[in-house]
Amino acid sequence: MLYVEALALAIIVWLIIVCVFCVIATMRKPPLKKPRRYIKSFETTLRTDEVMKSIVNFAIRTGYRIENFDEKEGRIILSDGITLTSWGFFYPIFISKSDSGSTVVEIGVRGKASIVGTIAFRCQERVLNGIKGYIFARG
Repeated sequence: MLYVEALALAIIVWLIIVCVFCVIATMRKPPLKKPRRYIKSFETTLRTDEVMKSIVNFAIRTGYRIENFDEKEGRIILSDGITLTSWGFFYPIFISKSDSGSTVVEIGVRGKASIVGTIAFRCQERVLNGIKGYIFARG
């Protein structure tokens, strides 16, 4: 009987912890500043407005939420939801012109709960490759 009570208590504590993290993940605001680390980038020959349209199309078609869109600043922030493997991530994307005339796309990643690891980098890589594919198909 004591074993069952201990197991029930452990399950209740675990559920409370999960609920707290879910609340934190859903209430967290997207980062508006460019992250200092965990950035992947690439260049393209498309204009900045075409790149932004491609990223918006990518987000709409793949289920990412657009948390912030600022055409003047060249910033789009995408996010995904809570899954079995993560609490969800924000993907701040910054689009700018380089000195050579090409368009630079920088994609960061930030966890909705303060957990960063290989899952975050795999999710960031998935967003990067998806956006590159949409831009390639457009250009």
